Amino acid sequence: MNKKTQLQQIVVITENKAGVIARITERLAENNINIESINAVGEDGAGVVVLITDNYHAAMEALRTLPYRVIAEEVCLIRIPDQPGALAKIAHRFKVDRVNIRCMNIVQRQQKYTIVAISVSDTLAARRLLKDVLLS
Repeated sequence: MNKKTQLQQIVVITENKAGVIARITERLAENNINIESINAVGEDGAGVVVLITDNYHAAMEALRTLPYRVIAEEVCLIRIPDQPGALAKIAHRFKVDRVNIRCMNIVQRQQKYTIVAISVSDTLAARRLLKDVLLS
């Protein structure tokens, strides 16, 4: 992925019940869309599924045919050392500048580095804060 690419994640708001993840992943598979990252949380009857796919536009179109709320959200993709405290240092940058982190997902762990997708309240501020580790 080149540095000029803007990465979008998809947030699906659902009910927290059996079969929801199957419906979402099957719909993507039916449309030949590969899931690159997925995170799901459910509590008190509500569920949230956060996805990054290999074809954002096709995934949005496919998922909007399901009876769930589907939201697009720009994320910053960063590469940090895979070591204790590296993520804390990144979070501290946001704390100091009072930028709210909405969502943070470890997308991939490599030999010495970790790739993290971060969604924040102020993307422009985040890009400034993360310029030394920013991939997209």
